[in-house]
Amino acid sequence: MLKHILPAAAAFTLAASLASAQAPAPALSLVIRDGKVTLKAEQVSLRQILAEWERQGQVKVVGADKLVGAPITLSF
Repeated sequence: MLKHILPAAAAFTLAASLASAQAPAPALSLVIRDGKVTLKAEQVSLRQILAEWERQGQVKVVGADKLVGAPITLSF
């Protein structure tokens, strides 16, 4: 039985390492200037984006700490 488990474990490890190698590193850039916002987010949570918006914009986003979800990528 062990000889059947080892190849499956090796294949799983290889697949996981390939997936992590292909995924972009988390990155977040938010600039608020002259009433305009530039946002570039790669594989970060909405909670992180709103926390940075709060910090830079000196505003409070109500309920942002309760948001959950997978990392997202967006640019605007």
